[in-house]
Amino acid sequence: MFGLSVTGFGQAPSCTVSPNPPSGTAALAVTINVTCPPSLNAGDSPFLAASIDFGDGNSGPRQSSSSFSVQHTYDRSGNFTITVDAQYSGASDVLGSANETVSPMPPGPAPAQGDIYIAGTAGTIERRKPDGTLVQVLYIGQNDVIGGMALDKTRKLFVSDSSAPLA
Repeated sequence: MFGLSVTGFGQAPSCTVSPNPPSGTAALAVTINVTCPPSLNAGDSPFLAASIDFGDGNSGPRQSSSSFSVQHTYDRSGNFTITVDAQYSGASDVLGSANETVSPMPPGPAPAQGDIYIAGTAGTIERRKPDGTLVQVLYIGQNDVIGGMALDKTRKLFVSDSSAPLA
């Protein structure tokens, strides 16, 4: 007599996508670990490459290894789905996904008399005490260029974005 054992029949292979940390506060730096099968169809379909979409409008570099780690920073709050698409020779693509939850940055201390607001690196505003001590970094968006800033009489900070196209 002969026996036949089939495991995983009917289940499509998938990539494992593990963001670390899986949640946090913007601007959240995340390491995403990905593991895809090295081959499919009993080794007849080797791994070729994988692409990763961070779910926030950005994607990572194409990967040539079936196991890899990438770093990404989420600059804004939201619920994002990280998606990996792995390509194999002579076989269908293998997918994997994970969710990332990014909370808004908590508000900093109330503005004090004499606080200084400075355009920092692209997409940031630094709030400093008169002696130059950093109090808070405000993230206004990825690579936005600050056109100007002003405080109203209630001390709300308004920022204009000069990277927007002119009509």
